[in-house]
Amino acid sequence: EAGVAFGHGTDNPWDEAVQLVLGVLGLEDGPDVAGRPLAAADWDAIAAVLDRRIGERCPLPYLLGEAHFAGLRFRCDPRALVPRSPLAELIEGGYRPWYAGPPPRRLLDLCCGGGCLGIAAAVHAPGLTVVLADLDSDALALAAENVARHGVARRVSLRRSDGFDGLAGERFDIILCNPPYVDSEDLAGMPAEFRHEPA
Repeated sequence: EAGVAFGHGTDNPWDEAVQLVLGVLGLEDGPDVAGRPLAAADWDAIAAVLDRRIGERCPLPYLLGEAHFAGLRFRCDPRALVPRSPLAELIEGGYRPWYAGPPPRRLLDLCCGGGCLGIAAAVHAPGLTVVLADLDSDALALAAENVARHGVARRVSLRRSDGFDGLAGERFDIILCNPPYVDSEDLAGMPAEFRHEPA
C-alpha cells in the first residue's frame, strides 16, 4: 500500500517489518520476542522509523545503521552499498563448487565498500588473511569500523586502491568483488530506495 521497494536485505513486507521492529528495539529474533510487551516509547520509536522508511524511501539498513550479511551484523550507512550479495552463501560454503584447492590463505575483497565480503570471509575462516581494497576513503572508513566490530584487525588490512593499481605484486588465492554496477541512467529508473546508495 505504501509503495516501498524491497531488496536491501529483505524481499517482502513481513521480513522487513520484523527487521524494523527488532532493529529499533535492539532485540534478537527468537521465541521470547513475540510475547514481549511494548511501552509507548517503543511504539513511538517504531513509528518514527516507519515514517522515515515510507516518507524518505530510505533503505531500512541505513535507518537502523546496521545490516545482516552472512550471519553477521555490519555497520551500515550511505558511505557504502547496503550489504547484499549471493556471495554470502559462497563464503559460508567454503567457496565450493568454484574453489576446490587447499584452504585459501589470502583473499582480496576488491571494491570492498563497508567490507562485508572480506570480513565475513575472515570470520568464517580463522586462518585467512584478507585485504579490503576500495578507491573511496569514506567506504574504507566504514570498513575499518566493521573490522573493529568483528575483531579481525590482526588478519584484515585496508588499502586505498583504484582497482588493482594499489595492489601491485600482491597475490591472492581468492578475489571477491561486488562493485556498484548500476549506471546512473539505469539507476534513475529504479525505485527511490536504490538512489540513497553511492553510485
